[in-house]
Amino acid sequence: MNDGLQRARARRIGASLGAIVAVLAISGAWLRAAGALPQTAPSRAAASERSSDLWEVNESSQRAVKLGLEYLARTQNPDGSWYCDVGFKLMESYELITPVRDQMLNGGGHVGVSALAGMAFLAGGNLPGQGRYSANIEKALNYVLSCVKEDGYITDNGSRMY
Repeated sequence: MNDGLQRARARRIGASLGAIVAVLAISGAWLRAAGALPQTAPSRAAASERSSDLWEVNESSQRAVKLGLEYLARTQNPDGSWYCDVGFKLMESYELITPVRDQMLNGGGHVGVSALAGMAFLAGGNLPGQGRYSANIEKALNYVLSCVKEDGYITDNGSRMY
């Protein structure tokens, strides 16, 4: 694979995973602020110095969540999945099983990335049937459930970890 394709793939994966991580991180801050999660700090000294703003949810973090969810909604496939290369790490390389281009031609996506993206919508306060992204959650849930095999293994496009 040429360097240009590798860089493009890395940008696509980075954008998708970055959006998911941002939404989950900010949602965790909201849950802590609401008292649903414990208020933990890196150290007692840091907690006493910064206890009032340690888990602050501000305009910047709210905007990051909004943009992350918009990106995920915009990039979701009609079947409820998201594309991402399926493969595995082997020594210092990454061996592809099903690249994005094959998923685009043959259908399906990456079941693990799709489940994480669905969780990001949930963490953003949406539920199936409730919230701005309820349709996205329902499609993601239906996609992941369609990937469950009779033995309980969850797989699509050669993924092998779920």
